[in-house]
Amino acid sequence: MPRLEFSGHESTLHKAIVVAFDLGGFSAFCNQPDPLVAAAVPQLDKRMFDLLNETLDIGEESFLLPVILTEEKATNPNFTKFTGDGALLFWLRSMKEDFPQPFCNWLVESMRRFQRELSTQLPVWEKEWRVHKVPRQVRVGITTGVV
Repeated sequence: MPRLEFSGHESTLHKAIVVAFDLGGFSAFCNQPDPLVAAAVPQLDKRMFDLLNETLDIGEESFLLPVILTEEKATNPNFTKFTGDGALLFWLRSMKEDFPQPFCNWLVESMRRFQRELSTQLPVWEKEWRVHKVPRQVRVGITTGVV
């Protein structure tokens, strides 16, 4: 087994906004013996993350353009960790920078919209794929702090 080594370098603190979301009931859905379920899981993940990308795309007409943060687009998380039926999304800023209030408002509203849209689409996809027990609950949490 490789040996784990940690450096003694000083870490850098950042302000962060972290969004976590997942589907309630995903494990029960995946544990069904129906072969159609196994075929539906990759489609479910793809469509869910496509919908997330669409929700986070501000486009050129957005009111947010004037408050785009110092790097790239405000909507691009600095770090994303996929969890199969969800994800952790991290937006980071230096300790000297605050997240603009319009960005924070937009992020909360975007995740609410994602939650509503996904909850609407899940039963439609269930019928399309001819499977049962597709998760119906989309759980979202947002927090901010120092990392």
